[in-house]
Amino acid sequence: MVSGDKLARLSMSSTSLYFVILNRWRELRAFAGRENLTWPLEPTIRGAWHSFSTGYNYTAKTYEVNPTASGRTQSLQEIYDSIFMRSAGCNGGLASKSLPAAVRASDFKEGPPDLAGAANLGRAPAWIEFQLARPNQQSWQLGGVQAKPEMKPVGNATHVLSLDGSVAHVWRVRPHHNLLPMLTWRPATPTTARTLRIASSQQPSWVAWVSISVFTCGD
Repeated sequence: MVSGDKLARLSMSSTSLYFVILNRWRELRAFAGRENLTWPLEPTIRGAWHSFSTGYNYTAKTYEVNPTASGRTQSLQEIYDSIFMRSAGCNGGLASKSLPAAVRASDFKEGPPDLAGAANLGRAPAWIEFQLARPNQQSWQLGGVQAKPEMKPVGNATHVLSLDGSVAHVWRVRPHHNLLPMLTWRPATPTTARTLRIASSQQPSWVAWVSISVFTCGD
């Protein structure tokens, strides 16, 4: 219904809405289906991504945003990587987020109560576990995992990723200027699992997670 500058402004204003929906695509699509709501956006996550990236590019051009230089704004590629994940374990396809059946975490006696999986002052290793499928459900085919740890104080740490009780990957983290990196794992071959656990080595601090994203194969 609009074009030119008006279309650019419309695309820019819709970017924040698309960002939330892209990150919670399956959850919101399922909600719309349960409530018999008309889906207001593109029917596929690919189409929604195209609209989001258009608005992002308009915004970056208008405000002369250079994400790489600013150090604060995510680049379009970084956002893409947080929503989709390429994985050899998905036969070269793209993987997208889904919600687990249940989550458990190690207990803690100190530290922020809203951060799951904290280990109090290094007295015990921290762990967080996702139940990906209930007993009567099919196991997930995994596309990968992205996890962002937090520690106080910041130090070296080892995080062990296990699938159904078997070690699948080990991250040995050495922070750079007190910044902890995003941890990424992509299976090299098709991999299914019912449970996924990340256990952190015992440290003289507490370990928590800013975010953990589990990716499944297919859109």
